[in-house]
Formats: sequence, structure tokens, C-alpha cells
Amino acid sequence: MRDYNIPFPKKTYDTRLGQILATRGMTQRQLADMTGISEAHISRLVAGNRNGKLYVWLRIAKALDLSLDDLIYVMDGGDE
Repeated sequence: MRDYNIPFPKKTYDTRLGQILATRGMTQRQLADMTGISEAHISRLVAGNRNGKLYVWLRIAKALDLSLDDLIYVMDGGDE
């Protein structure tokens, strides 16, 4: 069994979550309902105040029908 309870190292990635929600006209509450992740947790992820674990990002990506690459990206000197 794979362990998806792995945190991403802080400050090594950025998220497009807020931008994606805005583009789709979705609220954080709607995403929370779709994923089973609390609205407060979603809010902290959007604000960048929370380090999401891999399983959380996988649930969000699946709910939004996105790949992880579409949702988050590794920051390595400005190249995406």
C-alpha cells in the first residue's frame, strides 16, 4: 500500500488553487463539499498558510479533474 500521507516541503512549491477556483467560479465551500476536506483547510491551502499532504492534493486534483502538475508546481529558480 502506498503512503500518500507525505507532506510537500514548505516553500518548494506553489499552488494555482485560488486561481483555478476563481476561473471556474467555484467557492472554497464547494470544493470542500466535493473533497471532504474542511473549508478552513482549503482556505489555508489557497492562502499558502498550510502545507498540504500528498493525499490532500490528490483529492483536490481528482475533484477538479486536474493533474497534480496542473494544480501545483515546484519552484526551482523560476522555471515551471
